[in-house]
Amino acid sequence: MVRSRFPKPWGITQLVLRSISAGLSFATLIVAIYASARGHGRAVVGSYIASIWAMTVDVPEIAGLADSSRRTPRCTEGMTAFLSFITMLICGIVPVAVQISVSGWSHECGSKPVEVCREEERLRNEADHDTLLGWVLPCVVAGMHIFFMIFGCVGLCTRKRND
Repeated sequence: MVRSRFPKPWGITQLVLRSISAGLSFATLIVAIYASARGHGRAVVGSYIASIWAMTVDVPEIAGLADSSRRTPRCTEGMTAFLSFITMLICGIVPVAVQISVSGWSHECGSKPVEVCREEERLRNEADHDTLLGWVLPCVVAGMHIFFMIFGCVGLCTRKRND
């Protein structure tokens, strides 16, 4: 059984959702570039990884969905579910883990002078504002890939039942 493609309603839904996911991944890349230009590049390394991985998964699927001539090959439902699972893990864990490893959980001054402590706190707050979208957007993409994973599993189960 051939997988659905554009213009069937299910194909249109998948095309729109995948396009939104790719757009959010591109926006994450832009935010990561902006944060890197502001000097917070170490905190957004995970965002770079997540956005490039998600675009690598979503863009070929968009091309396969939009190709009405069916010349562009698409992944099977099982591979789509597996790739969405891996994408969900990468987008949901990597940016947050890198952000926490760079910024830490809390800020302690220790025996530093008050002026140095205030300056470090100001720089830390500025970095948090610049990198917030750098880990929130990949988490939204991870949430979308949960649905893609479920859609892939449902498609796999219904195809096996119908064959």
